[in-house]
Amino acid sequence: MAKIKIDNLYKVSQIVGGFGVFFTLIFFSIQFRNNTIATKSESASSAVSALTNWYSNLGNDKQSSDNLYQFMIEPDSLNDEEKFQAIMNLHSLMLVFQNAYYLELEGTLDDRLKKSLTSTIKGAKDQKGFKYYWSIRKSNFFDEFKKYVDEILLIEEQSVNIYNTIE
Repeated sequence: MAKIKIDNLYKVSQIVGGFGVFFTLIFFSIQFRNNTIATKSESASSAVSALTNWYSNLGNDKQSSDNLYQFMIEPDSLNDEEKFQAIMNLHSLMLVFQNAYYLELEGTLDDRLKKSLTSTIKGAKDQKGFKYYWSIRKSNFFDEFKKYVDEILLIEEQSVNIYNTIE
């Protein structure tokens, strides 16, 4: 009789333990989901903040703004010091872009920011200054990001070349 009670008690404890494990797994999955959402939100906020700071700082400094504007149009019109300043400004922006690119790849940043980044690069890619900058500074970036930017530049060039051959 005592053995039957112990066996029953053992079976009940197994069932209760199984429910405990089940509810623990549910709790951990909810916590994991919430942490993932928080991480993505923090990554997006950080990336947007870095971009906002770059644009704001550049926009509020007339000399830097003028240098970068002139650099993008005609880099050879600037003296070496002005050219260096423009290159460093552009490089800091591209480092923010590279960071956003990797955050999006690992899934901690919404892909809409990458689309925005892509359209910004597309908007600058035909400028003499951007071409000059990318030719001298691209070796400073990670291989995957270099390939990503090069593909943006190549795809656009190919579509222009195809369009020109059709005419």
